[in-house]
Amino acid sequence: MIEKTPTGISGLDEMLQGGIPKGYTVLVTGGPGCGKSTLAMHFLVNGVELYNENGIYITFEESPRDIIRNFSQYGWDLSKIMIIGIIAKKSTFVPAVKYIDREVKEEGKNYKEYTPKKFSVEMIREVITKHVEELNAKRLVIDSLPALALYFSDESEIRQEVLGLVNMLSELNCTSLLLTEMPMGEDRISRFGIEEYLVHGVIALYNIRKGSERVRGLEILKMRGTKHSKRICLMEIGDGGIEIYPSENLYTEG
Repeated sequence: MIEKTPTGISGLDEMLQGGIPKGYTVLVTGGPGCGKSTLAMHFLVNGVELYNENGIYITFEESPRDIIRNFSQYGWDLSKIMIIGIIAKKSTFVPAVKYIDREVKEEGKNYKEYTPKKFSVEMIREVITKHVEELNAKRLVIDSLPALALYFSDESEIRQEVLGLVNMLSELNCTSLLLTEMPMGEDRISRFGIEEYLVHGVIALYNIRKGSERVRGLEILKMRGTKHSKRICLMEIGDGGIEIYPSENLYTEG
């Protein structure tokens, strides 16, 4: 039997028949306003509060302090979540540099923001691996692949680095959520069209117009080696975070 990592999110573990298999890397995809970051942080918060599992949130776009401020509305205690910002100007990217200096721009009790002197994917791997080992982290979030891609100019290079990142995550013995964007108006579920083939699972979030309002939904498109719900279920973001309603299908008509 596959050992599971419960998300602790209302309704989601029911859809997953107990949670995400331990050590899996799962792509979370969706358009703007779907709740990707909220679901990911809720996963980490539940990990430390309910299951005594340390978690790390990696951001390539927003500063750690902005992340903390954005999630303050849910009343979550983020003091036990390590939030790491790896944020650099595009001009600092240097390919094929394995060991380089890093500067810590700002540091708090539960966050660090790196502004690299030189930016490389090798540096990202080094930072992630270091903190996972130091904290004995069991849960990890990467936010997001499109933000990371801003540091690259060639799409083939982006795809190669995404593959390297996914392979690295598989070696960390963490259950990881990798956030990406679902292009609007296109017949694909990820930004670069390859992410879904590299990961163990795919969770898609939707923000669908129904009449004069929009409703959110969640679908598990893929989860290797385990049964899961095939429904597109209603999802809401309330005062306490994410809630899924497995018995309520989300229909796109109307």
